[in-house]
Amino acid sequence: SIKQQKGLIGELLFLKYLLNNEKTSANAVNAWTGAEQEFQSKDFTLGSVGIEIKFTSSKQPRIKVSSERQLDTENLSDLFLVLYSTEAVKDNGFSLNSLVAQIRQTISNDEERSIFNAKLQLNGYFDEDSEHYGKMYSLKKIFGFTVTSDFPKIVKNQLPLGIYDTSYSIEISAVESFIIEPENILARI
Repeated sequence: SIKQQKGLIGELLFLKYLLNNEKTSANAVNAWTGAEQEFQSKDFTLGSVGIEIKFTSSKQPRIKVSSERQLDTENLSDLFLVLYSTEAVKDNGFSLNSLVAQIRQTISNDEERSIFNAKLQLNGYFDEDSEHYGKMYSLKKIFGFTVTSDFPKIVKNQLPLGIYDTSYSIEISAVESFIIEPENILARI
């Protein structure tokens, strides 16, 4: 679905960022844990640091959270949220296909490329369906947030018994005081 493609595009944008950074490039593909069952609540895990990625092409950007586990800091020293705010474009943008191609070129190790391809498939990306992955976007802004105990969120241990699979949206204006530059996220890893 387009929604799943957008989620994957956001994760690939961040993976590309990690691969292009000397400090994180060696562990970038292994840090991408979004599709792995035991890490399903965080898109990237680097040691005890978790990073949740969001992607929007809405004119009014907001953070859509699809689970009470996504912003849960349990077992983490730090949790960051990165939101890619984009707009759909006809050309001169990036697509799911172009990001996959760029990342495959960046990864020089065959074993790592194989792991990357397996993770793509876990996320529902198959090369034979590439004609469906051509929708293009242009990046407007990247928001980074530090998710602390004060960050507005719904987490599992706050929910009444029997309630699960929560989803909700957070207004950007409500979390402006938690903004952090993406470079500062890497400094904490």
